[in-house]
Amino acid sequence: MIVALTLWLYIFILLYIYGAAVLWGMRSIFKIGDGVFIGVILPLFTGLTVVTVLAMTAHLFMLLGDIFILVLSAGALVIALRWRRLIALSLPSYHPLTWVVLAFLFVIVLENVTHVPANLDTGLYHAQTIR
Repeated sequence: MIVALTLWLYIFILLYIYGAAVLWGMRSIFKIGDGVFIGVILPLFTGLTVVTVLAMTAHLFMLLGDIFILVLSAGALVIALRWRRLIALSLPSYHPLTWVVLAFLFVIVLENVTHVPANLDTGLYHAQTIR
């Protein structure tokens, strides 16, 4: 479970950095004001789109593995060091009970993703489709 938490944290950081960079670029191109609050979810989904497209394109030329992850991580590190204000994270102000419910749901999902797959076809095509 600790490994799954560490991987999730790494993936969320990676997605957030790439998503925030793309949204900043789009704001610059289309001249949208900086005063607009975009939250956390939009950069995460934008980063998911960017990383997916990068992975699909890279998969045409190479196997996805350690080298791809290193290149992706190096790119995120360059973005984070070059444009530090991009990674300014502001969490919404929810009611404390909402945070408790979200934490509870997070623990439930985390516990479920660490189970061994029950379906025998998972290794054949389910896992590849999900990735």
